[in-house]
Amino acid sequence: MKEKLGKLTENLDYTLLFAVVILCFYGILMLYSSTRIESIGGEPYFYVKRQFLWMILGFLFLTIIIFIDYHKLVRFSQVIYFMAIVFLVTVIIFGRSTYGARRWLVIGPFDFQPSEFAKIALIIFLADFLSKNKSKLDNYFYFLMPFAYAGLLILLVFKQPDLGTSLVYLAILIIMLFVVGVKIK
Repeated sequence: MKEKLGKLTENLDYTLLFAVVILCFYGILMLYSSTRIESIGGEPYFYVKRQFLWMILGFLFLTIIIFIDYHKLVRFSQVIYFMAIVFLVTVIIFGRSTYGARRWLVIGPFDFQPSEFAKIALIIFLADFLSKNKSKLDNYFYFLMPFAYAGLLILLVFKQPDLGTSLVYLAILIIMLFVVGVKIK
């Protein structure tokens, strides 16, 4: 464990971590300055406390994620992709509707946006698929498969409706095809 921790701290980008911490505290400072007059239930620091709590939870989650070897996620790429589909279908059926769009699932005190999870799922799944089939991508069937996989997620997100996130999925697909070396022809 100590050896693994040493390797993690050796490869950690401290400049990036410092920048994130500074931005988080700057965001809390801006939130304080813009909401200190407004109070909810007599609590003038309601938004600041809530944002600080989310920041702490985010850093705890970051600490947990650091210990996960992302190479091992490849084994679960199909399961992660399937979970993304299930979440996106669930949000269409049971999601909270706001301004005519269903984009959020309410799970206890938390709101969860499945389309954000699906972005990560798409990246993991396409990375696995494209790395395994890189030599076969000259074949039209294998070339069109990533479009079908991404297209399913795009359609489910577009159904919410969320055009912006759908276009992000398309951009992810195109960039990953470019990185893997697919010929433009």
